[in-house]
Amino acid sequence: MTIEHKIDIYLGVVTNIIKQPTTSLKIPGDPHEEDMLSGHDAQEHMIIAAVPGVYEHLRALPEKNNLEEPKIGDRVIIYVWDPVYNSYNTYRKLQENDIVGFRAHGKMLDITHDRIKVGVFDETIEYSEDERPETPISHVEMDKYGNILVHASNDTTVYIEGNTTINVLGDCTLKVNGKLTTNATIWEGNQGTVAPTPGKGPFCAIPVCPYTGAPHVGYISSGGQSGAEPCPKHD
Repeated sequence: MTIEHKIDIYLGVVTNIIKQPTTSLKIPGDPHEEDMLSGHDAQEHMIIAAVPGVYEHLRALPEKNNLEEPKIGDRVIIYVWDPVYNSYNTYRKLQENDIVGFRAHGKMLDITHDRIKVGVFDETIEYSEDERPETPISHVEMDKYGNILVHASNDTTVYIEGNTTINVLGDCTLKVNGKLTTNATIWEGNQGTVAPTPGKGPFCAIPVCPYTGAPHVGYISSGGQSGAEPCPKHD
């Protein structure tokens, strides 16, 4: 005996988005709401969609790789896996703009020909389907030449958990518009020498005292206080 499993596919329109825990949500005339709503996480972007002439209230969850947050009015492809009882349906958003990436829960990934941007924007602001949040709260951007821009709306801290080595195969320039502070229990430099620069400079160019022969220079500084703090944990 052969059992045929038929899948219905429709073009629908998003009429509602479920953003709160849904164990108490009841859809009129749907005796199977608990099948799909039980244990549902609001992060999963469950939608209510309408298929003209077929369904008025069709619940659907996104496909696994569908990361874009849905908006009311979006057109979606709906897969009805159980046409008899409508116990499980999924949807796929249509690409209706030139945005490559996704926006969800106030986070965004935006890819263009010139750059890639990962950012955090104000999730209380409603953006249209084809609108890019060009001024996100904070973002990291890399252009096609490899230049990296880190934009932060507030004071920023970079946490590195573990030993770290930074290798620069070439010259390196550090520019700071303000005070530069380093905190370390031990600071070690190279064992080279300092060339005198008449009248200015912070380094001692006299390796030993010309009168006593006592050393004047060293490449290890110890006894400082470490300013490192552990990375805060987020839920």
